[in-house]
Amino acid sequence: MASQLRVSTSELNLRAAPGTGAQVLAVLTEGSILAAASNAPVTLDDRSTWLNVTISSGMSGWVHAGFVTVVEPARRVTYRVATDALNLRAGPGVAFEILEVTHDGEILAAVGPAGPADAAPGWLNVATESGKIGWVSAAFVSKVPTDDGSDSGTSLAWGAKVSPAFCDRVREVARHLACDPDFLMAAIAFETGRAFTASVRNQWSGATGLIQFMPATAISLGTTVDALAAMTPVEQLTHVERYLEPYSGRIRTIEDLYMAILWPAAVGEPNDYALFRRGTIQYTQNAGLDTNGDGIVTKQEAARPVIDHLAEGRQSGNRE
Repeated sequence: MASQLRVSTSELNLRAAPGTGAQVLAVLTEGSILAAASNAPVTLDDRSTWLNVTISSGMSGWVHAGFVTVVEPARRVTYRVATDALNLRAGPGVAFEILEVTHDGEILAAVGPAGPADAAPGWLNVATESGKIGWVSAAFVSKVPTDDGSDSGTSLAWGAKVSPAFCDRVREVARHLACDPDFLMAAIAFETGRAFTASVRNQWSGATGLIQFMPATAISLGTTVDALAAMTPVEQLTHVERYLEPYSGRIRTIEDLYMAILWPAAVGEPNDYALFRRGTIQYTQNAGLDTNGDGIVTKQEAARPVIDHLAEGRQSGNRE
């Protein structure tokens, strides 16, 4: 992999050729990660040095060397494509142009943060074996051990609080569901009070486990809350996967993930979708979620505690 550079000024022009007179191709923001090309730096008569780089969209150009810093190498972070065909896109989202199609088993090298960036949850900035740089969905890649045998997998929210086996299984479930594994970890953190234990039980409703299975739900899955409580957390994740399987491919946001647990009818609906209205028993039971006091609990209001757990889980002390 080429060395990496970080933009160290608020705005930096990517130009078509060395020199301030060349066409501006893009304006890069502070903190952007660039891949240094193999071309030698160019020093002009005014003694300014220019570097040939590639940005995350795959576009190449030249930047002034005085406004970038070298990113010190960290552990080698690589991923293996874990689906038949995975699109490499120009940006973090399905609306961006497809730059290349990668295939099962292909190795991708991380560019920038070792895991989904907070600004683009669920997406990884990577370089393919052909050298093209772009973005892929984190749900369809698996970790690859580093040269020293350590784990190079995607950094996982709340991963520091659970076992490696639990992290591995959560990633497998997330790939199956085509969702960000951080979303699943945040929901489990909220539902278990950050305990991540299979036996957590609500004394009033009898809801039990990682996503608080109701007794009737447990029976529909071919088990009971008592049996769920006796499982290890890793074992219980199989039932979490079975419960969430009908929503595979539909969980695009943290709100959707939590709605699959709390109020499935709201999966895929906009965040201002009304779940509970004043005058209903559901509203009375969840009135504390009506943060603006307008008599309506929206999808986003209901998911707010889980969103907060997502942010907390992504803090450095809680990440794997």
